[in-house]
Amino acid sequence: MKSENQDLTVGSPLKKIIVFALPVILGNLVQQMYNVVDTLIVGKTLGVTKLAAVGAVGSMSFLALGFVIGLTAGCAVLTSHAFGRGDKRYMKKSIFTQMVIAIIFAVVLTALFVLIAAPLLRLLNTDSEIFDDSCSYITIIYMGIFATMLYNYAASILRAVGNSTMPLVFLIISAVLNIVLDLLFILEFNMDVAGAAWATVISQLVSGILCIIYIIKKTDLFKFDKESMKITFKDIADHLKVGVPMGFQYSVIALGMLVLQYVLNGFGTAAVAAYTVGSKVQELVQSPLASISTVIATYVAQNYGAGDFDRIHKGVRECHVFGLILAVVIAVLVILLMEPIISLFVDLSETETVEYAKVILLWACPLQFLLSILYVSRGSLQGLGDGVTPMLGGVMELIMRAVIPLALSTALGFISIAIAGPCAWLGCGGLMTIVYLIKVKKAERNARLGRSENREY
Repeated sequence: MKSENQDLTVGSPLKKIIVFALPVILGNLVQQMYNVVDTLIVGKTLGVTKLAAVGAVGSMSFLALGFVIGLTAGCAVLTSHAFGRGDKRYMKKSIFTQMVIAIIFAVVLTALFVLIAAPLLRLLNTDSEIFDDSCSYITIIYMGIFATMLYNYAASILRAVGNSTMPLVFLIISAVLNIVLDLLFILEFNMDVAGAAWATVISQLVSGILCIIYIIKKTDLFKFDKESMKITFKDIADHLKVGVPMGFQYSVIALGMLVLQYVLNGFGTAAVAAYTVGSKVQELVQSPLASISTVIATYVAQNYGAGDFDRIHKGVRECHVFGLILAVVIAVLVILLMEPIISLFVDLSETETVEYAKVILLWACPLQFLLSILYVSRGSLQGLGDGVTPMLGGVMELIMRAVIPLALSTALGFISIAIAGPCAWLGCGGLMTIVYLIKVKKAERNARLGRSENREY
């Protein structure tokens, strides 16, 4: 492998985690800027109603794109295992298998979600005032599923072998392109919310193409021989065993968000716009915490492949500390800068929208440490090759995100929307932590007994 690829099985665990994490954190921040810039420009140039139209499809977008992110990350766990073992032959086969899976799923998901876009919006009782704009925006996003799949496939492969830097570089390039296209399509070409959607898709496609070009020119990861291209149904099944549950984990969470969106729509356009602002701020500031999940999954996967459980334990502990400190710093900064942040999206004269947005942030920010615990534990499980438990955790998040607004909206009003997320973090984080401790002890015991066939692939 090239020098950009980091071997996480040697050296100081905390130092390795932080060095590997920084590009991933920056990359996720840049990736979140796609949607944030769309929201910011739409809110400032087209107004609150258009902002609500884009925000009303946030959960629908995550339903599809979240599955893509989980699927590609999950399949790449097997690549990390092979990298940790030094098994270059299987690593190539894993990468080719993922390519086949990515192509098939991109075609199927695009066709499926484009067809259900309008019916799903009606099912969610989307306000007629924003329905057409919402439908236009989400249909274009769904048409761009291939672009999202391309980037996440390539980026997951690079991260699996320890290269977190180049995906960041290409994301920065495409983020700049996204801003330029947003302004061009909305302000110059008068494409309305559709312009924001096309800017996002085109920019994502560019980042994916750049990643692929880099892999071809600078690494040997795509230099397949006949043996690596002889994939079987078992090879595909082994990857889907981890990838599909991780994909469903995100999609199940999105289903809970859809129920929440249904309740939210009943509070009116101002509330939907406020939730859009609050959600985008949260997605942006929480992306460093989400990055930790990716980092610890790769770290655990490589060391699991190497059979070094002492190093896994130490790295997970240190990652928990790192995540908690990060969560506290982020929470303090957002609370102190709340009004200036909200004013980036909407004029402060929109008092109802601003007050709703404050409620969301004041509930979410102080409880972000729960999210940090969830991400570290979930990523550690994924690194062990367990895709089922995170999916079950996603079911728990679905239930809590759906039940709390439905049950408490009459009694608590908009607060029921604000507390749904933190409650889900608490329940799911507790489950992930307990199961991880059980799973890692079992894996360590099996390894010590020499029962390597019990490793999950």
